[in-house]
Amino acid sequence: MISSTANQHVKQVAALMKKARLRKELKLYVVEGLRMCRELPAAQVEMVYVSQSFAANPAHRELLERFRFEEVRDDVFKSMSDTQTPQGILALVKQVSYSLEEILSGQAPPIS
Repeated sequence: MISSTANQHVKQVAALMKKARLRKELKLYVVEGLRMCRELPAAQVEMVYVSQSFAANPAHRELLERFRFEEVRDDVFKSMSDTQTPQGILALVKQVSYSLEEILSGQAPPIS
């Protein structure tokens, strides 16, 4: 369990939220919220961070089984979150990119 705002994971999430250049460099972006995390393809998720209270809720067990996750103390999670009232879950997701040739040839998945 992550219990300090000085933890490297906490610092990385905060930096990714603030710095577009770092997101491009690491090819990661941050997704927050239960609804958004439910829709993520598991293969693209690098790591999920959940608050203690979120992890303690039995209704969230099924979702958490899909991902590798780290539990974070509630107050630390609040400092990681970019929202006023965090829902208790955020994910680091791998950016996917396709060349114009891949898109035009049909090799890239359809964009909806």
